[in-house]
Amino acid sequence: MAASYEFPVYINNLNIAHNKFKFINWALNAAIITLILYAIFLLLGLPAFMSFYWQGFLALEYLPLIVSLIAGILLSTVIKNKRKENVLNLLTPELSEKTKAAYDNREIKSTLMDSLARDVTLALSKIDPSAILNWRQIRIRIISVVLLVLATVIIIQSQISADITPADFQSLSNLRDRALSIFQNDTQTQGKEFNLSGNIYGKPSLAVLSEEKIELMLYPGLGAGSRARSSEPVNRLFQQSEGNEVSIVPTELYIESMPAQNREIIKRYFELLATG
Repeated sequence: MAASYEFPVYINNLNIAHNKFKFINWALNAAIITLILYAIFLLLGLPAFMSFYWQGFLALEYLPLIVSLIAGILLSTVIKNKRKENVLNLLTPELSEKTKAAYDNREIKSTLMDSLARDVTLALSKIDPSAILNWRQIRIRIISVVLLVLATVIIIQSQISADITPADFQSLSNLRDRALSIFQNDTQTQGKEFNLSGNIYGKPSLAVLSEEKIELMLYPGLGAGSRARSSEPVNRLFQQSEGNEVSIVPTELYIESMPAQNREIIKRYFELLATG
């Protein structure tokens, strides 16, 4: 017949209190990690970017918060699993050894075991389960959560009061467009038409983006068909040169300066031109 001792009840109470402590510690770690990641996303402008472009689509609008929460839970779980603490190790070394020995031999009925069980039961009955837990860790984590919440609220309020325009998200928008273009490359390649007519400009058309009108500001260029832009006058440094005297050379002298074999031909040519 298995022996029945009272000390396992006190060990079970210690385990229940320790499990509650670990759960609180896990939840606070998850909150801290979540708030840190979300604050980083806020500083990068990701929540405002997602809310601006995907307003109404909850999964995308609140994607930074969802990612932060999932990452916080996963990382906190990893930390919890790495810290496998035995509640008996929180007792004094002497009582811990006696309790472990009594628990391992709890099914044995003997005079020695009865004496050990009485000593362990008496010692455990005097222990408050919450007294052996490190509540200082919990208080530090609670203060950290409060400070991170305040910092997050300040960042959110500063972004709400700021005048946010699409230009603020230009870099993120370009990144989004590049990501979307990866999935559109195959379709664009299949539907691509080649212009063999020689008209490099193609047919005139209007740009359409998501069925919305786009306000465009065109700046005059320097190419063909563009207007010249007004600019401030620029003083140029020119070097003056000496003027040369211009003189008229008579036709006869011009002809005489030519080779003798060509003079008659050229003279005859000009006479024919004069007579029409």
